[in-house]
Amino acid sequence: MKNLTQNEALDALIPSLNRSPALFSGLRGVGLATPENPSCFDHVSEAGQPLYVASVINAFRESGKPDAAIWVVCPHVKAQEVMQTELGSWGESALFLPEYEWAGFEESLPDPESAAERLAVLKELHESILALEGPIIVLTRDALDEVAPPPGTLSRQAELIKVGDQLDLAKLAESLEEAGYDQEAQVYQRGQYALRGGIVDVFSWQALHPVRIELFDQDIESIREFDVDAQTSIRKVESCDILLSEANLEHSGRISDYLGESDLVIAVECETELAHVILSSGVASPERGEAEDFSGACYDNPLGEFGAGDFILQEARRDEFSRQLRDWRKEKWNVLMAFHSDGEKERFAELVFENAWDDGFLKPVIGNLSRGFTIPDAKIAVLSDAEIFGRYQNQRVQRRYRLAKERESSQQVSSLREYNYGDLVVHIDYGIGKFRGIKSKDTPDGTEEVLEIEYDEQARLYVPLEQAHLVSRYIGSGK
Repeated sequence: MKNLTQNEALDALIPSLNRSPALFSGLRGVGLATPENPSCFDHVSEAGQPLYVASVINAFRESGKPDAAIWVVCPHVKAQEVMQTELGSWGESALFLPEYEWAGFEESLPDPESAAERLAVLKELHESILALEGPIIVLTRDALDEVAPPPGTLSRQAELIKVGDQLDLAKLAESLEEAGYDQEAQVYQRGQYALRGGIVDVFSWQALHPVRIELFDQDIESIREFDVDAQTSIRKVESCDILLSEANLEHSGRISDYLGESDLVIAVECETELAHVILSSGVASPERGEAEDFSGACYDNPLGEFGAGDFILQEARRDEFSRQLRDWRKEKWNVLMAFHSDGEKERFAELVFENAWDDGFLKPVIGNLSRGFTIPDAKIAVLSDAEIFGRYQNQRVQRRYRLAKERESSQQVSSLREYNYGDLVVHIDYGIGKFRGIKSKDTPDGTEEVLEIEYDEQARLYVPLEQAHLVSRYIGSGK
């Protein structure tokens, strides 16, 4: 059976969720929920909360509000990271709003990377709201009350520059100076620009990387992101935004000012008077004064705890797993299993049974889920390869580490340029292959540079340069 797409994964479970009276009632009431009368989901384990949130989002859109923004409020940053990542496994792409990081000491400044990402997300959020795109934003409870530029400020103060447009360098330099940018011989931090003939380098306040704009007379021929340290190109882009304001914009607004009247607020394991929907691993709203209701509840660890290597080494554990699958099959459960990669899926089939996917009972999906869970009332089981192979600690996405690796991609590209054609390299998901150079490849969005890696039977893998951190030189004995 082919892997389910992320959207198909949620669609596969919706019928089962709707067969649970408690969940059907709760999901159908989402469109009418208010902060005064919120829709509550009790006894939902942390592992299952992203699925419940994705289901609530789906029900809200179907209720006739597809264009409203959806706010998912988490108790702390760790929960926020997991929620944003695992929502992606259920087909919901969400913006991650960093908290306003301040060291708490006099004359200290926020982390520049976090501050830049925060500005970029707030700008994208406001523009998505105006475009009626129904954005999803994941944030912490504390972030709701934090100061921020008022809605629309960032968009009004940003200049969009596109390939093919005309650009007056003198006027751009004047605008940058007025906005507080410093002219330098070489750009090395945000708030700087450099002019060299028909080339201008700019590091905007909200950007992850600076951009290099190349002109022919006044026509913009190309725009490239480049690495600050190596000053080498990372990738071509068709457009860029330059924020024409100082880094510490006037913070006369708050994050909560971005909420619209028709928006949906989902509170997960935390309290806010703005919430329309409340999810909790205990009782979502104790003041209701009702007897505890476990219908529609979600539970952790459907197969118990597996240590690293247990599943591979202990035949009894594999037999136990197979018996549980047979019981679920007999009782007509809906069972999904998430794998980090296709390689893990194939390994699982070799260890358990080769025909695991033939009859469609066990449905595979590629995604990051840190834990499995069951919803007995809906006869749903979701399993994770992290759980089966005892890799809990590796499965939880460390977002800061991932962002740091992305920022290091350009340095990886520089080292890859030193590789010889045919050298052995290792891709973190696909394994050892032969390096076939850095090439240009046509994509639906234009041309981009990619790393080409050759595998068995002349199979080719094309890795975008921004994912170069996933590739490293092969180090081993012999060939």
